Amino acid sequence: MAVWLLVLILTVSVPSIASSDLSQTNSTCLDCHSDYADNLSKTVHRFNPRAADSKLRLVYCTNCHGDAAKHLEEPSAENIVNPAKSKIFDLVKTCSACHASAHVREFSETNIHFRQNVSCLNCHSIHQAKAEALLLMPSVSLCLSCHAEIEQKLANPFRHPVNDRVVKCIDCHQISLQPGKSFSSTRPDQSCFGCHAEFQGPFVFEHGATQEYSIEKAGCVSCHDPHGSTNPRLLLQPVKQLCRQCHDIPKHRTAHGGIYANRNCLECHTDIHGSYTDRRFFNESALAQNCFLVGCHGS
Repeated sequence: MAVWLLVLILTVSVPSIASSDLSQTNSTCLDCHSDYADNLSKTVHRFNPRAADSKLRLVYCTNCHGDAAKHLEEPSAENIVNPAKSKIFDLVKTCSACHASAHVREFSETNIHFRQNVSCLNCHSIHQAKAEALLLMPSVSLCLSCHAEIEQKLANPFRHPVNDRVVKCIDCHQISLQPGKSFSSTRPDQSCFGCHAEFQGPFVFEHGATQEYSIEKAGCVSCHDPHGSTNPRLLLQPVKQLCRQCHDIPKHRTAHGGIYANRNCLECHTDIHGSYTDRRFFNESALAQNCFLVGCHGS
């Protein structure tokens, strides 16, 4: 919170300058930096003197580069502010003068990128933007340029279709309001349920491993690797190994002459995310096989 308050205090203390003077200065800047003028014309930062009477705020070069008087007299990289070389606090202050949004506020308060000295300009390019939201490149390529370990997981045979451009990183990972948490929009499970609502419940009979509130670090990611896996359904391990981390039931090996000892758990326990009818997550086909007539499987 302290960072954001500092940003606001410094922002509101900037003296105002007549828009006509700023427009003239801006035109002078773009006469020399014509390449930037062409690039900016394709972005929301484009300079448009005719918009002065509109409700849209004009964006001037000096909004980001500071007082240009000395630079105009003696053009040099040494006598003009270069935001790309600014300290991260100064850069966030500059951006937040216009972008006083939840994204910027949370970035400077809780975001792990900020704490790792990753600034706005590590992801966004003002003059050379090549993707949406002034990003340096399309968002997936941008994320994976740093997160190489995730890129490797996305090469697994079972994965979310990120490389197929069906799902983007930012569909699941947004700014977190809680320090130390992942970038999930609220909780990891909530990101999953955006596409997989059928597993959300609430169920009459809940599977504790699927409920974040029941076990520390539980939820979807206790069984699934959302980025990619060598196992079907993005499972962290083969089904039997995964289930036996919590469930080791001796009768499974001996009942019915041991014929179920090597069976896939999911053949009988199909409703493992939760059930409306059975506390052991059996499906309806088990009823047809008279499983519930035996004492072991009474409801």
